[in-house]
Amino acid sequence: MSQRKLVALLTFPLLVITAFSCRSGRPAGNDGEGLQVATSILPQKYFVHRIAADRADVIVMVPSGASPATYEPSSEDLRMLSEADLYLTVGVPFERVWLDRFESINPSMKVVSTIEGLNRRSIDRWAPGKASHRGEDHHHAQGNPDPHVWLSPEMVKTQAENIAEALTELDPQNASVYESQLQAFVSDLETLQSEIDSILRPMRGSAFMVFHPSWGYFADEFGLRQLPIEIEGREPTPSELAGILDHADSAGIRAILVAPQFSTGTARTIAREIGAELVEADPLAEGWRENLLRVAERIADST
Repeated sequence: MSQRKLVALLTFPLLVITAFSCRSGRPAGNDGEGLQVATSILPQKYFVHRIAADRADVIVMVPSGASPATYEPSSEDLRMLSEADLYLTVGVPFERVWLDRFESINPSMKVVSTIEGLNRRSIDRWAPGKASHRGEDHHHAQGNPDPHVWLSPEMVKTQAENIAEALTELDPQNASVYESQLQAFVSDLETLQSEIDSILRPMRGSAFMVFHPSWGYFADEFGLRQLPIEIEGREPTPSELAGILDHADSAGIRAILVAPQFSTGTARTIAREIGAELVEADPLAEGWRENLLRVAERIADST
């Protein structure tokens, strides 16, 4: 057990007591202080602020540069969570490990899934002789659902609706604010979709290479193919690596997208072999809108 996890578990009883003493039945959204909303990743913070405006303070559990597959919350994270009115989940692995403990710390906290109503794809896996493998059903994930729904503007529309509904349930007196903000956000999402489509339209049907398969929903929405190098932390075998090199070379890949949460060793080897460059594309960047536009431009430059 890691030292950080041990500290969190040792402080758990104290935090449970703190949770009850801090909240004492405070009516969410009706005390003039706004809602305390917890989220798992930084892009969700942007979505909440777009809908809640100044009606919510947002706590993000997984900080910049950390992986939502492996991050362990600190005692300070748990202390802040004890005061939250609402936790908005997005389906990342971090939540499967910790969500039950979060609810134990703060039993009065409402937990809402922002991905309710979304059909998730199977996460891309390299298969020799294929660009990717998506399981038996592309739309309904079998076994390993891809969690990166926040990278598709179209899917974010559904997430935004779920967020607005959750905020309204907790704070009905500001329902009109949340509805107005939601409509403005959806309009901006449609503008963003048009901008990205304009950038990527000439590349429709083309493939781009990534180290970790984060950009599958983005690729689906804009008519591209994602070629992943690894999946779930497993790097390719020698035979798989040979197949990746052959496919990347024949596809004319000139760049490989890498994320700061993952090692770049294998990606660097492939880039050197095929004469490509490494391009950072952080799926968890806080500047969500600007990040999607930047990634679209880098993909356009790399195909």
